[in-house]
Amino acid sequence: MAISIEKKRGIFGILLFVFMLSFVFAASILDELHLNIQTVDGSGNVVTGTFDFDFNISTTSDCNNVIYSDSATLTTDSRGIISYYLTNVNLDYDNQYYLCHYRDDVLINNSKISRTPYAFRAKYVNTSGIEVDSNLDLSGYNFTANYLFGDGSGLTNLNVSAIDLSGYVPYTGANQNLVLGVNNFSVNTNTLFVDSSS
Repeated sequence: MAISIEKKRGIFGILLFVFMLSFVFAASILDELHLNIQTVDGSGNVVTGTFDFDFNISTTSDCNNVIYSDSATLTTDSRGIISYYLTNVNLDYDNQYYLCHYRDDVLINNSKISRTPYAFRAKYVNTSGIEVDSNLDLSGYNFTANYLFGDGSGLTNLNVSAIDLSGYVPYTGANQNLVLGVNNFSVNTNTLFVDSSS
């Protein structure tokens, strides 16, 4: 049985909608979801024009338990496609959610929101993908590393109680006497030079 071109367009529109949902802002956390939807009629034919859209996010597939809602009157392009941002989607992203969209008060589709928008909550994050835009606050947590690069001049509140400085001898710019105690002093030549003026 051959599938008509109209049905192919309808299937393509649904696949495009689901595909676009799977790439909704995984990299940056903007509390918004971007939707691209192609409007088709019951036979799968593309329809164009201005329509009233309602977008609900629900915790159930029957779209009854609505936790977010947005409405807009939107005009499609010549391909029957609308592009729209759902803003202030302040969800905790620890549950499965469903996007239910209505056109002129008729439920058109209810789709699972894929895991991709929840990627920022992933347990294992590669630091190469982190864009630093503020200070890193690790209050209450430890920080460990094999290497730290830089001169350390910005480090403060370091606990140095475990460092034994008893064997350290001041050298350049010394401001105290050199006390050898019971230890010997030796030089690598037979001549010891003393600048008596200083």
